[in-house]
Amino acid sequence: MKRHVVHPYSPVIHQESKVLILGTVPSLKSIENGFYYGHPQNRFWRIMSYLFNVDFVNASIKEKQKYLLANNVALYDVVYSCDIDGSDDNKITNIVPIDLDNLLKNTKIKHIFLNGQSCFKIFKKYFPHYLGIVSVLPSSSPRNVSYNFEKLIERWKEILNYCK
Repeated sequence: MKRHVVHPYSPVIHQESKVLILGTVPSLKSIENGFYYGHPQNRFWRIMSYLFNVDFVNASIKEKQKYLLANNVALYDVVYSCDIDGSDDNKITNIVPIDLDNLLKNTKIKHIFLNGQSCFKIFKKYFPHYLGIVSVLPSSSPRNVSYNFEKLIERWKEILNYCK
């Protein structure tokens, strides 16, 4: 069933942020749980825990924000509003993208990481002028069965090259 979504969260970002991780749009489970990557099977917070040696998985929302910012990582989604069928990123229509230029202003962000191919498809349509500073990472979604946790870590650890 199609639903209209207006992004429910503010970006996690500050002036010292050096990398930006973008997803597509919050899933139903994320909205229900009140924060990014709220589906318990999504591996995003496990990946962050591994990369930064901090327990993001059991952290509160405020702690997750604090830990991301302490590691110079900003977090948001590429879609500000859209119509979507359930939580299927492949069924997003009527997209209004985020204001990326304004988001990056007054930060130290030099690289953007996209969480999955669906995010990349949307990003390249609306922000082709930023493609030179973008890396596409395999989706942390549980639907991405072609990447086990170890393979995800192998790719996602590229983030560490830009955080310091």
